[in-house]
Amino acid sequence: MPRKKLRFTCFLLVVFTILLSLLPTAVTADTPPIPYLDRVGGVLLLNMECGTVVYERQANTRVMPASTTKIMTSLIAIEHMSDRMYETVTVPAIIPQMTAGLNMGLQANEEIEVRYLLAANIISGANDAAMMLAYLVSGSQQDFVELMNQRAEEWGMFDTNYVNATGIDGEGARTTPHDVSRIALRAKECRVFMRYAGQATFIIPPTNLSAQQRIYNRNYLVSGGFILPVYGRPEVNGLNAGNTEGAGTVVVATASVNNTMLMAIVFGGSNRYAGQVSFSCHLAAWALISWAGENYSYQTVFDRSSIVGEISVAFARGSDYITVVPRDTVVLFLNNNADTDEILTTRIEWLGEEFIAPVAAETVVGTIFIYQGGRRISEMELITRNSLSLNQWQYIITGIYNIVSSTAFLIGALVFAIICVWYILTTAGKRYRKQEQERIAHLKKGDS
Repeated sequence: MPRKKLRFTCFLLVVFTILLSLLPTAVTADTPPIPYLDRVGGVLLLNMECGTVVYERQANTRVMPASTTKIMTSLIAIEHMSDRMYETVTVPAIIPQMTAGLNMGLQANEEIEVRYLLAANIISGANDAAMMLAYLVSGSQQDFVELMNQRAEEWGMFDTNYVNATGIDGEGARTTPHDVSRIALRAKECRVFMRYAGQATFIIPPTNLSAQQRIYNRNYLVSGGFILPVYGRPEVNGLNAGNTEGAGTVVVATASVNNTMLMAIVFGGSNRYAGQVSFSCHLAAWALISWAGENYSYQTVFDRSSIVGEISVAFARGSDYITVVPRDTVVLFLNNNADTDEILTTRIEWLGEEFIAPVAAETVVGTIFIYQGGRRISEMELITRNSLSLNQWQYIITGIYNIVSSTAFLIGALVFAIICVWYILTTAGKRYRKQEQERIAHLKKGDS
């Protein structure tokens, strides 16, 4: 093949491989397409109850963290100031001076309770509230950011790096939808955080310098009923939203659909489409959640009646094998149209190659690992379905046979045989010499 043609062929293969890597997680052919995904970037849809990734696209691609930064800011503030929520603090002059973007309007020397700073940070994404929380915890944004990145590493967010407490675009800032899911799951378990994240609107009382103000949730799936009715979804109960130039619009939406808690994380949207106001991330997030609610359900993959395999049992009475089943029922969140034999693979790790009787019923003999698309999604211990008793005679006979056929026994027997032969020959030699001596002595006595 000419060199130019070979290079062109290699180039096409590389392009094809890259395009394949950008394709989303496979969806069965019978499942309808998910709308609005063509208007956004990286997405991740997660079942929060079991941790199953239902759908993902570019979920490991690094992006600017934007408003998701404030989830970490809030969790650290709650961790360090849970006993100070009703404390009134004074805003230093540096906070309004160094805060840009969306704010709640904090002023120098303003006195406000910590809980209202937290509410403004979580509900409306107020940057000055985030900065004030960082200042209260660490004394400076720089020290607070170090604490944020320390927590990110501890929580397994290895593709995340924060550069400020607000999420404003900055050099070196990064995260991924997968990393955001880790911190969002923690936030969902934080009662204080969710108390505010699910509120469509909130009233901050007057302070010594500001009048009472009403703030609205930037997640329009939560607050849509107040300001953008077309986006409001009563099923959605949180969790975060915002936008920056580098990240675009970002939404983290949690909702209960068909008694299942789902989380949709969407990056890279915009606030306009075809020249009209359209919050694409909110539309895509709800499209993902409703799509999963319509097309996915919990399905039993294995139960105690499922025979996974058989294992050999030595010295057993009546059988030389025993049936193996899962310890408990394995229920997975799967597409209703999917063939589990096609989309799931399994791998078994046995605790041994062969077991020796007696074996009791429900003895743990191994573990079965279940995979979907190469990702391990579940595991379950394997146990024996019945018991097998010991065949005493077989055990004894086999034990004797194993002993006499062992190399050590054969060597010992050979050595014993050699010793016996040596003893016999030695004893015979001594007896012969004694008899000869007696015969010679008898002959001498006769001659005399």
